[in-house]
Amino acid sequence: MATKPVIGISTGLELQEGDPNHWHQTLDLDYVRLIEENGMIPFLLPFTQKEDVEEEIMDRLDGLLVSGGEDIHPRFYGEVLKESLELVPDLRVKDDLKLVHRALAGNKPLLAICYGLQLLNVAQGGTIYQDISPGKDVLSHRKGNHSVYLREGTKLHHLFQVDSIEVNSFHHQSVKELGEGLQVSAVAPDGGVEAIEHEERKFVLGLQWHPEKKADHLSRKIMKAFRKACSG
Repeated sequence: MATKPVIGISTGLELQEGDPNHWHQTLDLDYVRLIEENGMIPFLLPFTQKEDVEEEIMDRLDGLLVSGGEDIHPRFYGEVLKESLELVPDLRVKDDLKLVHRALAGNKPLLAICYGLQLLNVAQGGTIYQDISPGKDVLSHRKGNHSVYLREGTKLHHLFQVDSIEVNSFHHQSVKELGEGLQVSAVAPDGGVEAIEHEERKFVLGLQWHPEKKADHLSRKIMKAFRKACSG
């Protein structure tokens, strides 16, 4: 009997109201269902201060999913805070950066969603537009669906075998300067980056949209490819 691949899922962090030292881990269960329904075992990653524990957990995983979240503080990509942002706690950003670096160092398959895409880009030395709120000639990315165009020659284009797809959109930040070793694999009609991938790794994919919210055939294609990469 084949063993299902085990996928580590990063989680959010929230402070307990009235207690600045008591953190809760949080996760939209759609991520769990996304992994379960596509033939894999979800494992929610704990926040641990012990490097050896985190390293051993990562060694035992077959793949990593970096879940969505709010905004990364610009200090993590060498900028000052210019916009009114809803910031991810620094504790999560630092932990997620370590997870991504460990996954890349171990050549683990990595799927990064929304905040996860931005985190992957920052981990590789890239930068983020702090706010892409639309002017009259700019596409709205905060809510709803829009087209994205897949770039020929990329792994994502090869996977879908089409030039454009419809995606769901819930973000107000996007990639500015691309991180080392990454390439853009999909863009929005306004030129905004909607997907990135690693040029050399077998499966390192960042999506600005949310496949966990849209169980269509394209999302299933992504997850089938992810599962195949995680199965060796």
